[in-house]
This record gives sequence, C-alpha cells and structure tokens, in this order.
Amino acid sequence: MVWNVTKDSIRVCMAEVDHHTWAPPLAAPAKPLSLDDRKAFAKEYGLDQKKVGFSDFTSSGYWNVDDVLRPIYEEASKALGRDFPYPEEGKKQ
Repeated sequence: MVWNVTKDSIRVCMAEVDHHTWAPPLAAPAKPLSLDDRKAFAKEYGLDQKKVGFSDFTSSGYWNVDDVLRPIYEEASKALGRDFPYPEEGKKQ
C-alpha cells in the first residue's frame, strides 16, 4: 500500500511488488578489473595496492554449503512425506 500525503489530501494506492526479481542479462561477459584499474583505484584512494583485489574465497568461485542445505532437503522430505532429492554435484539444474 502506498500513501501519498500532502497538506491538502491523503491518497492511498495499492502497489504491485515482484518478490522474485532477477538481474537483467549482461550485455557482455563479466570480467574482473584489470591490474591497471586496481592500481589506479588504490592510488586514488590511498590504499595498499597489494590489498586491492579479490580474496582467496572470492577467487575460488565456490562456497561449499552442503552441510547447510542437505539437512534442509532431508527435513523437508520427512516433514512433507515426499522425497526431495538433494541436487547432485556437477549436475546443472
């Protein structure tokens, strides 16, 4: 619900909200900043050039969350009396 309040009136409207939004497709493949760009950024903001970059975690491109997600699938299967198979590693959904 949206309320537009002015000194003369109050106008109430219903708003439609999309809770499942997705980013638009990229026009070109995403690329990390070049070393020159990172050096320029570090210099401009007075940062240590060696510390401007991606962490090992980010560079690895993978975060293993199996220990968190697998129990959710198992609990849902038990609670709903239906088998929700855990997605297999390497298999695209």
